[in-house]
Amino acid sequence: RNSAGMIELGALPPLLALLRGEAPELQAQAAWALASIAATNQSRQAMVDEGLLPMLVGLLGSPVPEVRAAAAGAVAALASKDPRDFVHGRDDQTAIPLLPVSWRVFDSNVITPLVSLLKDSDPDCKAQAANALNQLCASHQLHRDLIAAGVVAPLSKAVEEGNNEARGSALTALGFMIAKVKDELEANILSSPTDDYGPVDLAGREAHLAKIKHYCF
Repeated sequence: RNSAGMIELGALPPLLALLRGEAPELQAQAAWALASIAATNQSRQAMVDEGLLPMLVGLLGSPVPEVRAAAAGAVAALASKDPRDFVHGRDDQTAIPLLPVSWRVFDSNVITPLVSLLKDSDPDCKAQAANALNQLCASHQLHRDLIAAGVVAPLSKAVEEGNNEARGSALTALGFMIAKVKDELEANILSSPTDDYGPVDLAGREAHLAKIKHYCF
């Protein structure tokens, strides 16, 4: 059945109960199951309305890497857009316009733990965090807020240090922002007072920015 049908059959309460439990393996499996169900704006709205986001934010800090990765994967699913959506965000399963829930994901205090996860020693955690930020970057209305929230530096580092999956998601996310808010992105990389981007000197950062542009285009 489709995702809306799964929710109508009552799939959410038992999965949410598993997330609240204390068995890491079941938490991870429940998070991935919820990610699979979160296939349309309609299903994502229902999950967010049931309070899924605060649970996922908490699990992003789990001591178990499989749980952290699964939670980030579920965040990515919630932040994504239904490929069958019309341009203006109408869900094709209902006559009621349902906008993507990206704003609600962004407002759920999820950015800080995702940024931390990009620095995780576990490659799957890093990849899933990059994917979640990539899905958020697909909403161009969020670009300036994401830059202000500090996502550019860790995404840039993931380009250099991540596995292929993390690197691909990070490049796509930066590409979204270069296409829409190029000046803000460049200023963030070139003027940051910290060494978050690796090269401390201006010439090094200019070379890093040129490399990102080369990859993205």
